[in-house]
Amino acid sequence: MIPNPRTRLRVAWLAPFVSVALSVPTLAQQGVGARDRALTRLEDVRAACRAADDEGLHDRLYSILIDGRAALRRRPGREEGEVRYVLADVRSLRAFDGAVQLIPSRLEPLALRASEEQARSIDVALAGGARLRVGFFLGFDEPDRPACIVRAPQAVSVVRLDLAFVELLDAAGAVVARDDDDRLRAWSDDPVHGAALSPEVSVGAASLEGGAPAPSGWLELLRGAPLRRALLACHEEGLARGAAREAMVQVIVRLDARSGQVSERVIEAGNVGDEAENACLLEALSALRFPAASGLSGTVSLRVPIRLRAP
Repeated sequence: MIPNPRTRLRVAWLAPFVSVALSVPTLAQQGVGARDRALTRLEDVRAACRAADDEGLHDRLYSILIDGRAALRRRPGREEGEVRYVLADVRSLRAFDGAVQLIPSRLEPLALRASEEQARSIDVALAGGARLRVGFFLGFDEPDRPACIVRAPQAVSVVRLDLAFVELLDAAGAVVARDDDDRLRAWSDDPVHGAALSPEVSVGAASLEGGAPAPSGWLELLRGAPLRRALLACHEEGLARGAAREAMVQVIVRLDARSGQVSERVIEAGNVGDEAENACLLEALSALRFPAASGLSGTVSLRVPIRLRAP
C-alpha cells in the first residue's frame, strides 16, 4: 500500500529563510495569478469552513491577513549571525477583531529565520505596520477531522489550519519575507493544482461610439500591463467573495480627447455578480490617463470589453 502523501507532510517553518527585497510587489501587483483564495471577511471564513467540513473540499488554498506587530517577536537564532521571528503567543493568531482564532493543526511553531541583514528589513517593516499573510489548507492532513468550530458572530470561531506559507507584507503591501512549507510544495507539484486558481484578464478591442476603432495609443494603454494587473487584482478579490469565475463586462468610458482625463465610466453590461468587483474595475479604468488623440476633440465615449476567467 502506498501511504497517503498528505499524512507524510510536515511543516518546516525553520527551513532556510527566503529573503525578498522590499521593492518586490505582491503576486497581485505582479499580475501573476495568486493561487490562494483571500479570506477578507468573516463570511469568507465561514464559507471556507463549510467547503471543508460539509463538502469535503480539503485541497483549496486560502490566505488571511493578521497584524504582524502583534504576532511576531524577534529572538536570537540558534546559529551565529541568525535571527528568528516567532509567533509569541498562539492567541495572537487572530483575525477580524478577534472573531476568528487560528490554530496550526499540529501546533507547529510559526517562525521565520533571517540573517542580520535580512532582519533589518523585517524590523523596519514591523515598525511600520507590517502584516502577516498566512496561507493554509483546511483538513488537508486529516480530512476526516473537523477543521472548524464555527460559532455565532458575537463569539470566537476556531479554525484549525494546515499551514502552507507565511508572508510578511510591509505597509504598502510589498513582500518583505516569505517562507513556504512542504504542504504547499506538494500541492504545487500536482499539475491539477499548480495552475488551478490562476485567474486571467483580457481587454478586447475597444471602439468609439458608432463602432470606429479606438486610437492606437488608447488601445495600447488599455492592453498594457498596469491596467491588466489592476483588473486582475479586482477579479481575485471578487472570486474570494463568490463572483462569477468566468464573466464579460462592457464598460463605457467617457473622456476628454485632448487631455485624456476620464470624466465618467459606467458598466453597460456584465455578469460578474459582485458589486464590489464592478466598482473596482471601474476605479481601475478611471485611474488611466489617455494620450491625446489626433483628429478627436471634446468628450468621447469609448466602449471597453473586459473578459474575466478563473479555471
